[in-house]
Amino acid sequence: MAQWREVAKAHPSVRDYIRNRRWSRRGDVVAYSPNQAHATFSTDPAGFRHSVCDGRNFGITECLDTAHYGLVMGSSHAFGFGLPSNDTTLASQMGAQLGFPFANISFPEADTRTLHAVVMNILYRQVAKPQAIILLTGGDFTRHAFSADADPVFGSRNVEDATTHDDPRQMLEQAAQSTPHALAASALWTQAVITTAKAAAVPVILVDDVTFMEKAQPSTTEALCGLGATGGADQMRRFEHQRRFGESFFAMRRKISETSGVALVGLEADEIGFIDEFHYDAPSIERLSHVIAPIVSKHLPSK
Repeated sequence: MAQWREVAKAHPSVRDYIRNRRWSRRGDVVAYSPNQAHATFSTDPAGFRHSVCDGRNFGITECLDTAHYGLVMGSSHAFGFGLPSNDTTLASQMGAQLGFPFANISFPEADTRTLHAVVMNILYRQVAKPQAIILLTGGDFTRHAFSADADPVFGSRNVEDATTHDDPRQMLEQAAQSTPHALAASALWTQAVITTAKAAAVPVILVDDVTFMEKAQPSTTEALCGLGATGGADQMRRFEHQRRFGESFFAMRRKISETSGVALVGLEADEIGFIDEFHYDAPSIERLSHVIAPIVSKHLPSK
């Protein structure tokens, strides 16, 4: 498991996130706490992290007040855990690439059902529609890793409501039995986002957010930080969950991309520098934005 002292040495901004991790509830949804302002990150009154475009901070309200904006949607991977500043997040990098702001719509271990609710709220209440929706669905899978249970319609429990077993083998066995349900729920709500967006003529781009566990060899820094090494029972179980069941989630996203005609883009794990086992470093986020931006650009009205 990640050796956090070494991680903090390699990525000093991580200290700010660990020290200031604050979550709150929005109904039954776990969200990032609103109106935070720290050295490396800040959130708006809805709890969404600010993105930066042309030197200006954008929360969701500021984005909706502009004629041209986009959405980056996901979990802590989209939020940008460990990144040194708001302008290094994927939402900000997309704004830098395309010249208009992207709202950072992220929740801790976000499931796609929650993200679909935000899409519905924006598309059916706002006059100006987003130019594009960039959807990262990894939260469906990581949430399943915490709870090891899933309903085929409603997915897995919130990370704060999940219960764990002392025996990681028992948890993995339970996860194996419930993985088909987790896949079914993730596919259902991912397709719901796509269908809802298509009805409003808004393009969706899926991002295949891989993890350190898919990487063939660690970098020198990653090895020094102990990424992927065995540690406590909970971390061992989560890593093994990724190794055993991750490919089934990747395959599900590929199938949705093929059947719906929606682009699925991303970086290979060996192209990525990881802060910990699940979060990309800032240079990798920038590289990812360069992969996504040309796909978005093809769908812009001016094109």
